[in-house]
Amino acid sequence: MTKESGRAFRELFEQKGYSRNKLANESGVDLSTISRLASGKLHSTGLENLKKIARCLQVTVDELSEVFTNPKIYTFKRRSRFDEFLVTWAANADLLYSSPACAFISGEHSVVFGHPAVYLPLPLRLYIKLEPSHQIEGIFIDDFKCPDPKEEMNILNTELIQAYGSCSIEYHKQALTSLFLSIIKPFLKSEFDGIGFRVNVLSSFPVAVGLNSSGAFSACIAKALFYEFMDIEKFKVYFELLDQENQEVAMLLAWAIENCFHGGCSSGAGAAVSFNGRLGRHPILYSISKRSYLSHKHLDGWSSVSISQSEQGFRLLSKIKRFVFDPGECLEGLPDYPEPPPYNVTILYSGVPSRTEAVLTREVRSYVKESTERVAHVCNIFDKTFKVGEVQRSLAIHRYEIIEKVYLNTQFDGDKSEQMSRAYFEMLSESLGNISISTFNSILSDWSSVPSFMNSYQALLCGMGLSHPTIESLINQLKFLSMEEQLREYQLTSYLGFKITGSGKGGDILALSLLNKSRHKKIFQKITKNCCAIHFDSCELSETEWNSPVQGVRKENIL
Repeated sequence: MTKESGRAFRELFEQKGYSRNKLANESGVDLSTISRLASGKLHSTGLENLKKIARCLQVTVDELSEVFTNPKIYTFKRRSRFDEFLVTWAANADLLYSSPACAFISGEHSVVFGHPAVYLPLPLRLYIKLEPSHQIEGIFIDDFKCPDPKEEMNILNTELIQAYGSCSIEYHKQALTSLFLSIIKPFLKSEFDGIGFRVNVLSSFPVAVGLNSSGAFSACIAKALFYEFMDIEKFKVYFELLDQENQEVAMLLAWAIENCFHGGCSSGAGAAVSFNGRLGRHPILYSISKRSYLSHKHLDGWSSVSISQSEQGFRLLSKIKRFVFDPGECLEGLPDYPEPPPYNVTILYSGVPSRTEAVLTREVRSYVKESTERVAHVCNIFDKTFKVGEVQRSLAIHRYEIIEKVYLNTQFDGDKSEQMSRAYFEMLSESLGNISISTFNSILSDWSSVPSFMNSYQALLCGMGLSHPTIESLINQLKFLSMEEQLREYQLTSYLGFKITGSGKGGDILALSLLNKSRHKKIFQKITKNCCAIHFDSCELSETEWNSPVQGVRKENIL
């Protein structure tokens, strides 16, 4: 064996989400054997070991043998067009990190109101080259390349790489510089004192479409800086984070960086997506504590936190508890969660660019002066008709926590129109949260209701003004095609769910189906005849590729 075969073997098991230790533990092959194979120092291994490793990595023995006997041919075969572009782009890079894209199944808005978000990391990655420089102070983005969102492309065809255009990086430069000077520069190792950083970015997915480009970028920058350049212990002592693991502190730094792109209002979900990836086929749950923009939650001791780029802002951020749960993780003392049924995902471009920070504001709806008395009258009838214990919890939340504490609260100062707006917005937000909880419950059981919950979630987003007419038109076309397909099979159950992938006002549409692959593809072949760009399609991947873990942020060694 040669160094090339060792590199090809490492490339194989790392792409499958394995480290040397994990591969040894799960395959039953001795760690020393795995290490010698990965370094190219072992000239041969027995057929039994090959079978064990192949079974663990979900490849054939012949495919695994080719890794060792013809590493250059193997490497060439598995490289997509984007990989070939990546190799050229990464040439001579001293420091390279990558992290995955993601689409939200539910909860991207309600997560800041105290509810969980459910997200799906995707096998699409954003890469950064990081270079220390004495000529600059701060983090300076030299170049940002990504596919053109308007052209038809997918994970295996990303030839349309272009310079970053649709969202201005310059808009966020000041916030990023401020963050660097306040919480990064003071904690650089002594040998890096007085330097800044140049960053070059290459993404395999478009930006400004709702696929978490800001979260992926933030995770890469944070992990590279934290582990390569910063005095970790000094940082942890200063911010009183000694009780947290280094990985958690690095993720917190990624959250702070992501806030530079979201006007200080990020929930941290995007950074968590890219940091953690997914262990198997399950989507991931994310939640944060005691942070809410809902007025009635403030009365219960919750608080809104707008994170600045200052030291104080970072300290506020560090006090917010984060919860990330991957059902693919084995939990001691509990049975494993059931594997998801076969499901397919297609992500289409609506043709309307998305800007997350543009969604942070909302319009004030009109208020009729006499309506307070009318609402109070309806609430009285409600009380006489129902006992709280007899109605769903969601109705109780709407009735008691929102209408009473917001709409009918005479202690609120200012225009009643703003109260009306708050009440309307908060009722819908609580509904979004309830749907998100129900979605995750379904994911942990039989999945049958997931598409319907997605459709309900999207309907509420539309009611809140967070969708777009073009998106709704495209979703209606997809629903019609889906209904046609199901009627042919004499099935009336909803097997297809549609919603925006990110915060809204534009961007991509996530379509998740429980249909078999051929029927799923048939529906989307029809829609793409109308020049609808596809940014990702799981049907183009093999079962092994689609069902493999998606690694979180990682240091790369491009061949």
